[in-house]
Amino acid sequence: MIKYCPTCPRSSEDIQFIGEFCKQCITDRISKTLPTTITIEICRSCGKVKETTDFIIYNKFNISKIIRRELHNKFSVSVLNIERDKIAHTELSCPIE
Repeated sequence: MIKYCPTCPRSSEDIQFIGEFCKQCITDRISKTLPTTITIEICRSCGKVKETTDFIIYNKFNISKIIRRELHNKFSVSVLNIERDKIAHTELSCPIE
């Protein structure tokens, strides 16, 4: 049986569905709730990043842990790369319920 997304004209023949909605509409809805920027404090003298009350070593794993906490552990976070100006490019994924 063909499904049609209630928010767009896509059908289950064109795209994967998650429940009643198409994957694209679900992705768009989740993207609107995510912050575009997460600021992480970095110590000027030692270069470590602040995690709650402690300062820890600055690396991809620790940055992903801090971002995951900021997003309330709803997503799996992979840090793809960190640029020289300390901008981290990430990839988020979440379990389909």
